Amino acid sequence: MTKNQKIEWVLTGLVIAAWYVFMFVALQSFELFTSKPATAGEVLSGIAFIALCGAFIINYMIKTVLSFIRKDNGKLVPCVWIFAPAACAVITCFLANGIWSFNKEFLFFNIISVVFGIAEIIIVNWYFAVFYGKGRIMLISMILYNATVWAYVLSGPSARISYVHNIYLVIFIPAVFTGYIEYAVRSRLSKNK
Repeated sequence: MTKNQKIEWVLTGLVIAAWYVFMFVALQSFELFTSKPATAGEVLSGIAFIALCGAFIINYMIKTVLSFIRKDNGKLVPCVWIFAPAACAVITCFLANGIWSFNKEFLFFNIISVVFGIAEIIIVNWYFAVFYGKGRIMLISMILYNATVWAYVLSGPSARISYVHNIYLVIFIPAVFTGYIEYAVRSRLSKNK
């Protein structure tokens, strides 16, 4: 693992922890979206969460630039690291109301939105497959990632299927953290051989 990958692994864990702390503090008094003034805990946990997300993004950009400079992952992998999140952001904005959200008069748009939703699922999976570098697919983590998303979607109301692309994005950071655990175990096992 490179230094940037180790930092990225730590930051993914910290982002997850900071998110849960922020939600716990904010939801203790149900004041997250009310007009009451925010408590010091809400402000500090919110700042910590945003700062950790910023640190993750900065490290991610450094990792991408270094990969282009070193050419250790070829040209395609760093391009995926750049364009996959951008494509997912655009598609998610287009599908803000879900995959099948248009009236029956606009059936054509529903067909397009389903195609874009499936495309986003493919893009996210491709992105996850190359997230750790060229030739380093964390297959067990990828299977767990997909299984978790589909178990959540299929265990709830049928309307969840319209938001499956969003669920992929929500679970992405925990999946990356799990993938780094698999990556560390694989690295350790390969050193012991």
